[in-house]
Amino acid sequence: MPTRATITCTAYAEPGPVAFILPLPPPIGRSAQRRRPRQRSYWRLGCVHTGPVEIDAQCTEPTLTRAQHTELVRYRAVVAYDGTDFHGFQRQSNSRAYPTIQSQLELVLQRRLGCCQWRCQVVGAGRTDAGVHARGQVVHFDIPESMAESVAFEPLQLQHAMNQLLPRTIQIRALEVAPLPQLCLIRHIQEYKILPWHAIYHARGKLYVYRMFAGQWRDPLHQRYVYSEHRSLPRWTDAESLLQAFVGTHDFGAFAHSPPNKADRQRVLHSTVRTIRRIVLVPRDEGGIVPVWQFHFELDGALYRMIRNLIGAFLAVAKGDLEPELVLKALEQGLRGRALIAARVKPAPAQGLCLEQVYYADGYPIKHSASTNTPAEGTDTIRKSARGAPFPNGAELEKR
Repeated sequence: MPTRATITCTAYAEPGPVAFILPLPPPIGRSAQRRRPRQRSYWRLGCVHTGPVEIDAQCTEPTLTRAQHTELVRYRAVVAYDGTDFHGFQRQSNSRAYPTIQSQLELVLQRRLGCCQWRCQVVGAGRTDAGVHARGQVVHFDIPESMAESVAFEPLQLQHAMNQLLPRTIQIRALEVAPLPQLCLIRHIQEYKILPWHAIYHARGKLYVYRMFAGQWRDPLHQRYVYSEHRSLPRWTDAESLLQAFVGTHDFGAFAHSPPNKADRQRVLHSTVRTIRRIVLVPRDEGGIVPVWQFHFELDGALYRMIRNLIGAFLAVAKGDLEPELVLKALEQGLRGRALIAARVKPAPAQGLCLEQVYYADGYPIKHSASTNTPAEGTDTIRKSARGAPFPNGAELEKR
């Protein structure tokens, strides 16, 4: 008896039919005869949703009982959130006990869809950890065309409705219909495919900012968003010069933790090479009593807890607990170098990290001026303050 069957369905993402491989049902028995037909839904990248495939327990070949295609409309949005009260961005198995940003967005979209049988799934450009914030997280989701034609799903109306239903710590900054499918490079397989606009695959870079107080006391008004380091940092200048060693394409396996998900762990083991385009240390006054130091990381992508481990290495060197040469050696060895610094490099607290912006080729979410070469207001995310900030407590003072 064969163990697999093939169903050929039509998809519009690529020319030609697409084959779905389905396992056949187990041999017929008393329990199988009383069992209800099994239904499975399939998703195809190409803005096409294939109806459920019903497998009769008494048949050796699956049959399509509802071979209809539902056209979808893809939306993209910019989301800002305070991650203090959430267990990261990605949906957890128990969404009630462990609320996440993705589960909250999907819950609100399902409420807007009402009795529609379509299950809306939100895809984010970056999966932030528990406690990490975002000002420029980009997501996309698909809505059936029959629902998208209604006034309730016009971008402005949908954005307003979602902001009313979402918690006050999650808000939609911008929402619009995504552009048409384009040729896209799938990095993990190094192939080009024509895909609809995708928040992950079409991203060209990200900007993370880590904020830190460096003084003898902490500002209570910024407690949820800024990390406070009250200990002395006598080797601050050595640690600051170390940051520039991370710029470029390196194997950052020594600064990555193993993700909790098994599939993510396998992906990390296959590729731990990332590119950091620039690192800028900016002293700024955030309006509080204590000055805030901002670490700007502009990169193509980050590994699990990579940014927080880099900040942890910076602090370990600034305190004098770790030599810069040992950090450079760990960077050269990649995954094997993790053992050299694991005992003294701990990930920096999550509340100081924020995903500020995700960059795309079309300028989304901030459009650039077409008439001039200067970017529009708000696009210069790294601008040194004229006011500056004093050196941290115990730091070596040098003429800069």
